[in-house]
Amino acid sequence: MEPITIGIVCSLLGWGIKKITDWRKEGTKREKIKAKSDIEIAKIKAAQDNIKKAKKEQNDWKEKYEAQEKANEQIKKDLESAKNKANDSSLSEEERATWRRKAADLEDQYSQGSRKSQSYLDKIAELTEIIKKNEDILASVKSSNLNEGYELQDFLNMETAMIVIALYIGYQLLLKDDRK
Repeated sequence: MEPITIGIVCSLLGWGIKKITDWRKEGTKREKIKAKSDIEIAKIKAAQDNIKKAKKEQNDWKEKYEAQEKANEQIKKDLESAKNKANDSSLSEEERATWRRKAADLEDQYSQGSRKSQSYLDKIAELTEIIKKNEDILASVKSSNLNEGYELQDFLNMETAMIVIALYIGYQLLLKDDRK
């Protein structure tokens, strides 16, 4: 064999060993990327589940709030009526005292209803915050990192083209040596 052929074969062998080493390094990198993608996919799924659960619970609390507000409005109307009857001079003092006690009871009920309404609003606000945090998690996960991996165009680069040309030249030189 000619020295040029031996040089080409050694160069190709060295290049092949380098490519195998690089490929193993890339494999480790791909595994890390896949693990990261799996974690991000799990984050997305958990965030979506949390949003769905929080929205359902939020709707339940909104229904409770609306029902309580209707009850509060009815109590407020009854309270106004009781106050008017408590101040009605056409009623006896005993009847007006009964209406004043009724008005005091209704004021207590209205106060309790208002506190319930506020606690429902607080719970709705808390759930809104949970939904917002989970939506932020969804926005923070970069979709470009998902399923990132080794693709065909990674092989189609200038280095690979030069190697193919070198292999072809080496092959032609070997054929030339065989013809001698």
